[in-house]
Amino acid sequence: MVKRAIAIFGLIIFSYSIFEVIRNYKVVHERLVSISEGKISSNINLEAKEAIFKDNVAYASEVDLSFGADNIGDVKIYADKSTYNMKKGIIELFGNVKFKSEKVYAELDRAKVFLDQDSQKIKKIDGSGNVFINYENTKEVRAKSIQIYPDKNEIILSGEPILKTGNITIRAEKVKIIISSGDVEFEGVKAQIKEKP
Repeated sequence: MVKRAIAIFGLIIFSYSIFEVIRNYKVVHERLVSISEGKISSNINLEAKEAIFKDNVAYASEVDLSFGADNIGDVKIYADKSTYNMKKGIIELFGNVKFKSEKVYAELDRAKVFLDQDSQKIKKIDGSGNVFINYENTKEVRAKSIQIYPDKNEIILSGEPILKTGNITIRAEKVKIIISSGDVEFEGVKAQIKEKP
């Protein structure tokens, strides 16, 4: 009798586990279109060495994320680890984050990608920790934080940003780069240094 009760209880737990796996796969499948051979594909493509799905969150290591973004072109992001909260539409990336697009290259410690409700379009990218950005191979900026707004066509750097272009170095409280034109706006300029050629 006890063995039968344990077997029935075990079967109920096993059935529930299968239900959760199918439910999570369905949510991921609806949200990201398809999963096959270690790749999750849609407008957002995620490749990872290892991925675990639990409670509408995907945890991944050695991440390679790519997608299209308005005004900055195709984007590729590499990171040591990531979490993707499918309900909130937020991808968090940790460790050796590298961001590449047609116009922008950035390195930083961590980043958050905020997606629209359908998880098909980027609303904003926040980054922090030892931010380095190279814009159109002509401007380099070092800062503590970065925000990229593809729809607004802007990149905003704060936290003691230092911009270098040619032989000029500018320190400011905030640096704003207009993606379409490449124009740069400064708030709270602290110093302009023209280095000798």
